[in-house]
Amino acid sequence: KGYDDRPKSLDEVDPELLETYEKLGIPLAEQAMLAGVAVDAVFDSVSVVTTFKDKLEEVGVVFCSISEAVQEHPELVRKYLGSVVPYSDNFHATLNSAVFSDGTFVYVPEGVRCPM
Repeated sequence: KGYDDRPKSLDEVDPELLETYEKLGIPLAEQAMLAGVAVDAVFDSVSVVTTFKDKLEEVGVVFCSISEAVQEHPELVRKYLGSVVPYSDNFHATLNSAVFSDGTFVYVPEGVRCPM
C-alpha cells in the first residue's frame, strides 16, 4: 500500500485522528491535507495518541513514543538516540538530552519503504 491508498476525504480518516486534530485546534482545511499522515500527538511531554501505528508495523516501521520504544525496542533506542545530533554538538542538544521526557520514535529498517 502506498500513496494511492491514503484517505481521499475526511470521511475516510480515522475518527480518533480527527478528534486529536480538533483538540489541537487544527483548521479543517489543514486536517484534509494531513489525512494520510502518521501523527504522534504529544501534550505536556506525554504521547497521548499515535495514528497508523498498526499499519506501519505491518511493513516493519516502528512509530511510537520514545517511552514506549524504551520498553519495547531498547536496542534501537540505544543505537540511534543522539546519533544524528550528538548531545555535545551544541547547548540546545545538551539541554534536550538532559531534560527531555518523551517524544516520537521512528525507525524505518533498511530496504523498507514507509507507506506514509
